[in-house]
Amino acid sequence: MALKIYPSTIFSSLIFGTLHLTNLGPGNVESVLQQVFYTFVLGVLLSILRVTTNTLFWPIGLHFLIDWQPDIATSQGPPSADWWVIGTIFSVILIVGLIYLIKFDRADERRQVSLSH
Repeated sequence: MALKIYPSTIFSSLIFGTLHLTNLGPGNVESVLQQVFYTFVLGVLLSILRVTTNTLFWPIGLHFLIDWQPDIATSQGPPSADWWVIGTIFSVILIVGLIYLIKFDRADERRQVSLSH
């Protein structure tokens, strides 16, 4: 039985998002909680880039570009946004990403079965 990509993606993305709790400070709890959520989703996206391209170049490059914005360098960080907007946009990305990863796993499973016969 082959290892599945989507469970490891979810687990590593949860860790990736949770590590952003280190940005907690006075007065920015809501924005950091939003950051934890959308960073989890971006972790899924970075994993998709990794398995699709079979290289770390693109995920590292995208992460660099995301971090290369003026708000990241300030001590206060970005202001919080409307939860409804954050939830809607990133939930769609998450659902599409998980569907892609599940299909990727199924295709890999079929490929391994055909190779074993």
